[in-house]
Amino acid sequence: MRFSLNKIAVLLPLYFSIVCPFFGQSSPYDSLIVAHQATDAAEALRVDALFRLGAGNFRREYPDSLLALHERAEEMLVRDSSPTQRAEFARHRGFAHNYKGEYHLSLKHLQDSERIARTNKDTAQLIKALHTQSSSYFELSDFDAAIEVLTEGLILSEGIGNTRYAVTMKSSLGLAYLKAKNYGRAREYFLDGLDQAREENDRESVIRSLTNIGVSYDEEGNYLKSNEHHLEALRILEEIGAWHIAGTVLNNVGDTYLKMGEKALAERFLKRGLTVARSRDELPAIARGGVQLANLYRESKPDSARYYARSALNLAQEIGNRLIVVDAARILSQLLEDTGRYREALQTHKLWKNTLDSINDEENERALYLSEARYQYAKEKSADELAFEQELSRQQLSAQRKISLLVGGLVAIVVAFLYILQTRKTKREQEKAKLLNDIEVLRERVAAQSITATGARKQLTLDKEKIERHLSIKLGASSWNILSLLYENPTISNREIAEKIHLSVEGVSSSLRRMYKSFGVRSENNSNLKIALVTKAVKLSLKE
Repeated sequence: MRFSLNKIAVLLPLYFSIVCPFFGQSSPYDSLIVAHQATDAAEALRVDALFRLGAGNFRREYPDSLLALHERAEEMLVRDSSPTQRAEFARHRGFAHNYKGEYHLSLKHLQDSERIARTNKDTAQLIKALHTQSSSYFELSDFDAAIEVLTEGLILSEGIGNTRYAVTMKSSLGLAYLKAKNYGRAREYFLDGLDQAREENDRESVIRSLTNIGVSYDEEGNYLKSNEHHLEALRILEEIGAWHIAGTVLNNVGDTYLKMGEKALAERFLKRGLTVARSRDELPAIARGGVQLANLYRESKPDSARYYARSALNLAQEIGNRLIVVDAARILSQLLEDTGRYREALQTHKLWKNTLDSINDEENERALYLSEARYQYAKEKSADELAFEQELSRQQLSAQRKISLLVGGLVAIVVAFLYILQTRKTKREQEKAKLLNDIEVLRERVAAQSITATGARKQLTLDKEKIERHLSIKLGASSWNILSLLYENPTISNREIAEKIHLSVEGVSSSLRRMYKSFGVRSENNSNLKIALVTKAVKLSLKE
């Protein structure tokens, strides 16, 4: 009989101290739970034990127990934990509720984590809180909210120069837009992430980006483009031996071939994918591969189709994947009906219908929660607006009594503001003229040197090899194309660059930000950064 840790946290020490030793084995959480519940230990040590317990898989495997431990230790956590720990404890509770399917409670705790992080100006913790919130918004199908928090997370990640966080945010943003069926926008983020992964030679991230791009084309019905990206992902996977994700990638290739009507190729890749998934014990990939093979064999090999459909259905029920249950049950009921096994077909059809209804009911509950949440937000917003208008009226009445004094001050402020704007504009133009002049001087210098040496004028060109050597970096194809265009026309706009190299405006901006950082380019006026970048590139090209 299996003992469940989810019953109640109070029984955990008894379980670990009596049951586990009796069977001659221990849980990986044994020492942490004992350390946390040791009443004679220092509270800081007990807090740290609970912190490490929530940071691992315990929150996924035993969410009820983690929440119970947090509730019992609430006073101690408030008293003896640091602000960063309190923010992370709130995030752990959010994770636990998310794993239980309690998404509204998950968001409540994750928003608490966000509030604590903002109060303490802990940017790294804030980024984690925002990203975790997006998971609950995904589950609630509120993709607009997911996009909002992920966009802020991306801006913060790029602001602190954390590439790993930025890549994660871009990938999640791409998935959010994919779920919202905005396929073009989704691909912009996937392509940006792909470009960044290639520049950093992170080949597993390259595989994930290619897979996501392939899925976006598949959802759009462009199976040929989808297949191209899945095949490229498979090629890289085989080069680096990333077999832990091979089952899914092979299934994707086989599925696109099936949709393209290439049944022989579909069979080859689906069977290979199923073999690899079984060897790696990738249960969802095994179940999904079985459904795809059942779909492939429905007409040509009905016996094989029933075998794969039934195996996939049993496995999907075992692992609790209702979406695969729906697909497998639908195919199996049709196959059973074709062979005259109507009673079994009816039972399988009922399973399909009941599972589909439960998914739809859950979706309706989520939609109802979102509707209630939005109503509450609109209600609070209306109250805030009314209070604001009342305060504004009071301030206006007070301002009328002092208008004669304020007019003079406002005029002075306006004059000063205009003066500052003009000064900044003049300074910006002077800096721009100087930088452009520097570039022209360098060009003339090379031309003069080339006349002395060879008797013919020589055009100054950027030397990619020298630039990369002096900066100790590798410039990606996109970055080099952008730099070359800037050299030809330092005042070119981001939109014009995007049109010429077939990249999104946001992708151009992202590449420029990375080059500003790599080249160490700074300017008092952001509008002159591109000219400063070209100047630095020219100087590096001339440097020995």
